[in-house]
Amino acid sequence: MVTPRLLVALVAALAPFLAFAQEIDESGVPAETGYETRIEEETKELERVRGELERARKEATTVAKRENQVLQQLNSLDADLALKERLLAGLTRKEDRLRSDLAVTRARVERERAQLEERRGVLRRRLRNIYMVGEQPGLQALLGATSAVDLVRRFDWLLLVAAQDRHLYDDVQESVRRVRDAEAELARKMEEVAMVRAESEGEKGELVLKRDERHAFLTSVRSEKSKKQRVVSELEESAKQLQHLLEDLEERAKASTLGGELPAGGTGFAAAKGKLPWPTSGKVTRWFGVQKDKRFGTSTFNGGIDIAADREANVIAVHTGRADYVNWLPGYGQCIILNHGDGFYTLYAHTSAVFVTPGDVVRAGDVIASVGDTGSLLGDVLHFEIRKDAEPINPAPWLGSTKLD
Repeated sequence: MVTPRLLVALVAALAPFLAFAQEIDESGVPAETGYETRIEEETKELERVRGELERARKEATTVAKRENQVLQQLNSLDADLALKERLLAGLTRKEDRLRSDLAVTRARVERERAQLEERRGVLRRRLRNIYMVGEQPGLQALLGATSAVDLVRRFDWLLLVAAQDRHLYDDVQESVRRVRDAEAELARKMEEVAMVRAESEGEKGELVLKRDERHAFLTSVRSEKSKKQRVVSELEESAKQLQHLLEDLEERAKASTLGGELPAGGTGFAAAKGKLPWPTSGKVTRWFGVQKDKRFGTSTFNGGIDIAADREANVIAVHTGRADYVNWLPGYGQCIILNHGDGFYTLYAHTSAVFVTPGDVVRAGDVIASVGDTGSLLGDVLHFEIRKDAEPINPAPWLGSTKLD
């Protein structure tokens, strides 16, 4: 027998589950979780390059006060240019990554929207059924019980239906939240892409101005005798600095403080004389030895050879060796010095980009840099030297017979 007291108690217990039907928020919008970890490294690298660029600008201000330091000014201009190019390349990579993330985010937005509409459709149909049955369908079902056992069975069934309806409603609300979060993330990324694009355009403009400044500076150096004479003096001083650097590198190599093990027994550099590959393809514009400027009558000693080549052309290691120096030098720009053991070194200067770090061991034929014009008064050119016990030797007899373009 179903007593009134039992019925009232069961209805009271069921009431919270039957009261959930309410108006659904229809203002759901777009989707995506963050992809910050995917661009974190690019962002950190950009910040590091920006810091280097700021330091380079301060150095450029100091150098500009020493007007007689022609090569230092050129070195400062080239270092600034190189950093700007790295910054621009980093911004381009970051923009590409962000645009890729945007595509993924937009796809997820559409999936979330479709899922939200599907769940809303199911919930609408369920609410419509509840409405058609009446305002108190649960109570009517309980009142129809024929016994206490039937009442409990109907009560359990109503609890199950109510729990499923609540779960459906909660799913819709969760979908609305995800869609809103996704839209906020999408808007943030779109704004970030716009900011990166604006910064890239600004850096491109500054890069053009800096290149124009470099061109004007080189024009003045080539046309003014006083500057040309200063360059000759500074080149001689740069050659002495390089000599001291190589002597120091050899001392440190003997003391085994440079890291990066060379092959046991040496690299056999001496035995490779006459068979070394050319470091890049191009045309030799200056050979080893004393070079005379016909216009101004000045003479300079060239410790290697200069090969005019296409910008960004590959520069290869001519023999197995260890990168003992990867940095900038006035008069040489961005350069690499490889140690081949037994006192032999090769130098690759004026590069636009380097692909090795100090201590790296490379093999003959490995691409270690690309041709550029850093520190160069001759345009895009590779300056190549061979040194024995820090002294320059003529590279021509060491290189193979393969003709350059």
